[in-house]
Amino acid sequence: MTLRYTSQLMDELPMVWGSAYMVYCLHRVRRPPQEKTTKMAVLVSAYTIIVTIMYIVTKNFTVFEASYGILVFLMLSHDLRLNTHQKTKVGLQIFITGMFMYGLGFALWNVDNRFCDNLKHIRSSLPYGFLAPLTQLHGWWHLLAGYASYLHIQSLLHHRQKFLKDDIVFKITWMGIEGMRKEDSPATKEHKLK
Repeated sequence: MTLRYTSQLMDELPMVWGSAYMVYCLHRVRRPPQEKTTKMAVLVSAYTIIVTIMYIVTKNFTVFEASYGILVFLMLSHDLRLNTHQKTKVGLQIFITGMFMYGLGFALWNVDNRFCDNLKHIRSSLPYGFLAPLTQLHGWWHLLAGYASYLHIQSLLHHRQKFLKDDIVFKITWMGIEGMRKEDSPATKEHKLK
């Protein structure tokens, strides 16, 4: 289905729009709640609208790659700045895990692009219901990139709470990070009992 142009648009344009929104959120992380960021919102919106129109009109995959690459670069530079400034162990761990997941997914996607015919041959020789789906490397890209995006959102929440000096305790779990008010954390409740 992703070989059809309209379906491909439904795969790629949300990546641009979602990444643009993340750039905006990263811009807001270290800003006071009352500060207006209208100019940034207009800039990000204009960028995504222009990219969308250019991609639909030109049908050139390079437009998508370049525009998405710019957004990934902006996100990465903002993330590095946040982690350097706030220096929290949880923030850094989430960032590294997310980058690893994203990088692994990107590598698998490129292996799928390069060796598609070989993978089809391998897939056809495997039992369908058992191992064949594991060779769908483009699907793994979506799973890993989706989880990395989830971790990125968690990282943003962590950094925002730290900036606001909110009394939150963060703990890493297999689903990312879990935040709770300091008074509700198990360590605080145990300390109060003593």
